[in-house]
Amino acid sequence: MLHRISTKITDTFLSNNQEYSKEVYTYGIEIILSSLLGCISVIIISILIGSALEGIIYIAGLSLIRIFAGGYHADTYFKCNIITVSSFCVSLIVHKFCIKTSIINNPIVVIISALFVFTILALYSPVDNDYKPIDENDRSKFKIISIIIAFLIFFIVSFVYYLYGFSQALIGVSAMNIEAISIIISLLMKER
Repeated sequence: MLHRISTKITDTFLSNNQEYSKEVYTYGIEIILSSLLGCISVIIISILIGSALEGIIYIAGLSLIRIFAGGYHADTYFKCNIITVSSFCVSLIVHKFCIKTSIINNPIVVIISALFVFTILALYSPVDNDYKPIDENDRSKFKIISIIIAFLIFFIVSFVYYLYGFSQALIGVSAMNIEAISIIISLLMKER
């Protein structure tokens, strides 16, 4: 279905004398539509359960780091979107549990989480896959960028929470942990 919609969009907006073939544009539009579908699904679910801000923060944090760090990629758009929505739901449940039990009030929890993420990023990122290979010249640059982005997200989340008590920001910690787990899963899948 996404392929059909992408083909129609390509046919509607592109002329025949483009720089790349029609298939390249169609594929690019498919990826954009699939990504939008996953993001919109998370936002809709988060609105329906009264956690719209958490949904936006989660998607923003995960998307920023994932561009440079890579991680597990599903083999179909449907699976990708199911995994995105499921990981958000699990993150939100853990997030709400940590706030309700005041576990997150202990800065040690955030520090341990940050150390886990930074260790995974430093050792294994970026992770490429068959659909998105990483040029060897970009590998070290992407690693540094992903670590900087993770550091900034942890810093901003901690700053906003510990100074202003804005607990919704802590979903960013969950997004970073999901990315680290995604990297581990991707590496395990490659070994099989």
